[in-house]
Amino acid sequence: MNVLIKARDIYVEYMGREVLDIDELEIYDYDRIGLVGANGAGKSTLLKLLLAEAPLPYGKIAREGSLAYIPQLEEAVEAEVKDYAVMGKLKVDKLKGQMGGGEETRLKIAQALSGEVHGIFADEPTSHLDRDGIEFLINQLKYYAGALLIISHDRYFLDQVVDKIWELKEGGITEYWGGYSDYLAQKEEERQSQAAHYKQYTAERERLEKAIAEKKSQARNIDQKAKGTSRKNSSESGGRLGHQKTLGSKQKKLHNAAKNLERRIEALGDVKPPEVMRSVKFRQSQALELHNTFPITGTESFLRTRLSSSRWVPRLL
Repeated sequence: MNVLIKARDIYVEYMGREVLDIDELEIYDYDRIGLVGANGAGKSTLLKLLLAEAPLPYGKIAREGSLAYIPQLEEAVEAEVKDYAVMGKLKVDKLKGQMGGGEETRLKIAQALSGEVHGIFADEPTSHLDRDGIEFLINQLKYYAGALLIISHDRYFLDQVVDKIWELKEGGITEYWGGYSDYLAQKEEERQSQAAHYKQYTAERERLEKAIAEKKSQARNIDQKAKGTSRKNSSESGGRLGHQKTLGSKQKKLHNAAKNLERRIEALGDVKPPEVMRSVKFRQSQALELHNTFPITGTESFLRTRLSSSRWVPRLL
């Protein structure tokens, strides 16, 4: 068990916005990691920093062994491939000249797989690959002995090749064991637990706020009663004074009780509500629903391939 990368105190900001704030990060030679997160979370930036493909503003990164990098499509690629069998399987038939997106992606993958490296870091490697290309890449990576760190939006691909998910969110990394489907299941459990905690928190806060309002209302009533008593012109001054002291004592106790309740609210802290799960909704008229119940249909294999490409747009039935 060897450490390929050890990073500490990684901090990156862009235009005043915090992008990365990671205390410690380690990648071992057996790790097979899928790096996920929202667009703009800093996934590609982190990958480049770990590979020394970008300057590190703050922190320290120690690297051991050799690593291959499969960048995104728009980045330049030097055509130097050793394993022509891999090239054939990936349908790469030329090294120079103009290439289409799919062929250039295949070339990058062939370069990485043909090198004798300790780890492969890839940024959207299934982009522009057809179904055969994706399946071939999955089979290659399944039996690859080195480390993997892969950024991908292809859920099926991640389920097949990784056994750990790193979620990059608000600059930090949370680790989940399993493939992407396991990650989603764990996230749902977290969301439900957070929802229950938030419900309990809001109920207790509302109860305390109601109790505070009642104490303050009782104190105001006593204050009004005391003012009304003081305006009375009575010869029983001693009795009136004793009565006012009793009212003042009650009012003080109510104010103290309200303050104690306010301190209990402060002790509750601030519990955030659970994340709202984003969903896609399709609108169609009732007339169309009579003919087509579902706005989109397709077979599993077809959708698996097409959904991995950002250029595919679903057709409404």
